[in-house]
Formats: sequence, structure tokens, C-alpha cells
Amino acid sequence: FAAALKDVNLWVMNVVPVNSADTLPIIYERGLFGIYHDWCESFNTYPRSYDLLHADHLFSKLK
Repeated sequence: FAAALKDVNLWVMNVVPVNSADTLPIIYERGLFGIYHDWCESFNTYPRSYDLLHADHLFSKLK
């Protein structure tokens, strides 16, 4: 899976809850990134990061 994405300009982040089955080693074996997450709220940077990526994609079409 990771090899198929190596030429694509994107970011994949896998989040595994600490109180669920430990599947992060499987994610690492496939060459992907991931973290354990035990917060009740979502990442506070996610919407901002997503907006920046989306805006970059839109503006690149105007160049």
C-alpha cells in the first residue's frame, strides 16, 4: 500500500486509540505512519492543516 502511494503527493496519518486492539505495528510494517491517541477530543490542528492543504490544491489550479 505504501509503495503505491510513494509517487502521490499526499499525507496519510493513522490514529489508533490506546484502548482498542493494537494495530499500529501492522501499520508500521506497511511503511505507513501512525500514532496512539488517548484524548477525548480530536486533534486541534487537523481542521487548519486540512484547510491549508485544500487551499494549496485549489490555488495550484490557478497558477
